[in-house]
Amino acid sequence: MFDMFDTSGLCNHNFTDYNVKESTDFHATAYPIICLFTKWYNDTTPLGTMVRNRHFVVAHSGFFMFNLINVCCILMFYGYVLSLLRKNVVMWSALLACAVQMCSCLCSIHRYNTNDEMGAWAHTSVWTGLIAYSFFNYAILHIALNRHRNKSIGLSLFGNSIGPTDVGLMVWVCIAGACWCHSEKHWEVKNFSTFRLYITLSTGFQLLAYLLLFWELRSGRIGMPENHCISNEKAKRVVNVAIGLIVVSFLCAMSACPIFQYPATGMTFSVMVIVVALFGEIVYIPVAEAVAEDNNSEGHTPVVAIAAIATEEAEMESNNSDEHTPVVATAIEEDTHLLEGSTKSYGGTSPV
Repeated sequence: MFDMFDTSGLCNHNFTDYNVKESTDFHATAYPIICLFTKWYNDTTPLGTMVRNRHFVVAHSGFFMFNLINVCCILMFYGYVLSLLRKNVVMWSALLACAVQMCSCLCSIHRYNTNDEMGAWAHTSVWTGLIAYSFFNYAILHIALNRHRNKSIGLSLFGNSIGPTDVGLMVWVCIAGACWCHSEKHWEVKNFSTFRLYITLSTGFQLLAYLLLFWELRSGRIGMPENHCISNEKAKRVVNVAIGLIVVSFLCAMSACPIFQYPATGMTFSVMVIVVALFGEIVYIPVAEAVAEDNNSEGHTPVVAIAAIATEEAEMESNNSDEHTPVVATAIEEDTHLLEGSTKSYGGTSPV
């Protein structure tokens, strides 16, 4: 993480007054109790101090509340009100991601609340977090692959076809397993460092998925179904907002302030739920591909084909209308004069 802000003078804590193991006076404290710009570095908030534990309890509580709201909204709105949750595998993945992450947050709250940051509950926080992010990344895979997610790659397992999302899930599970093994092997030195790197990688993948979705929508390669609740233009706006919120979460993470870092990470789960709810399992309309196939079958380029269609529609409208264009009217008038002249030359009778 990058140290973006210099806030060394904002919060001055006397660490010796906050050590739980040394202090027996429960009323002994100093103000401010919480400082927004307190950083998580060991030289700023040493391990085992009350100031560190307080800030991390508050920060993880914010993380927990984001996911509690996510779970409640999915169950009540997507499940009960809309009745769309039962068969939606992607939304189930998002729900499980938020629910398991709540468990990881509760473990972390317990660690700091009991001044046992690196104890047994720390390992539980890591493996529950890895499971949560595995579900998280599986849901994001459907956004990243969008129109390609249901394509066959020619592989099967136990008679079932394996798709790109299945391969992607196996990759993320392997990465999570490697992260767990590395963390356990080097816990005394690395502790949470490897897990934090995994979270950064997952959030970066989330941002990349939204960028790919926006590019596909903007280029016309995919479009929203006609019966969908939002149009193509509004869909692009939703993805734009999602990209902006993920960028904000990265900035909060770079601040190295737990009060900003952990709730912002919870916000990435909320953004994931919103995007998955709108784009997770919809059947995209391949607008550009359909037009290209029609044009190629007739031997036209897209521009020529569109121009030809526009010309044909204009001619049909002109033929169906009672009023003629000036050119057509002039031609009809000239033919009328010729016909009258020929009629006069033949004694008032038609030559035919």
